[in-house]
Amino acid sequence: MESLEIARPRVVPFLAFVVGGFGYGVVASRIPVPHGATAFWAGNPSSPWLLLAFLAGWSQRSWLWAGLAGALADCAAILGFYAEFLYFHAFDRTAGAPRPQSIASLLTRTVDYLPSWLAVTAPWLEKAVACGVVFGLAGWWWGRSRSLAAGAAVCLAVTLEPFAWFVYLGHVPRPYALWLMEAVAGAVALVWVVASRRIGSAT
Repeated sequence: MESLEIARPRVVPFLAFVVGGFGYGVVASRIPVPHGATAFWAGNPSSPWLLLAFLAGWSQRSWLWAGLAGALADCAAILGFYAEFLYFHAFDRTAGAPRPQSIASLLTRTVDYLPSWLAVTAPWLEKAVACGVVFGLAGWWWGRSRSLAAGAAVCLAVTLEPFAWFVYLGHVPRPYALWLMEAVAGAVALVWVVASRRIGSAT
């Protein structure tokens, strides 16, 4: 009976993180895109997606539901991020065409564009599943044991993201203030993780 009890999901936080992930994706997609070709889009950092999965996993009692919550929260964020592209195509907003005159015509446009939309989102959904499961499990691990490795994983992912972009692009994209704030936030979180673990060990 105990194992069955542990395996039950915490439904409210589970749904809250999925809905919240979708909302975050919508908000992130609406951040204005910079005009400069070398400027980094503030809606594109990776660390918030990892943190979302970590917290979703932390909210669950079972490792199974933690991994699933992390994956679905990140997938919902991807769908929210790209939802506007589907909306614009369905209504032909970019082409300046009139709005569809019936539900049937709207559904037809949506279904016609759906394969192209899925082709764009599928690679990101695959990454969302992989990262969501890993960081969801890390969040569950942290919640159960205050493991330094689990807590440090998400903190270092935030702190070291600028270096990951440097490896990928060969330079750190502007604006540097964005990366500085992210690095400071990750470092502060890491200090908190270490301090809370020591306090827990002492008690």
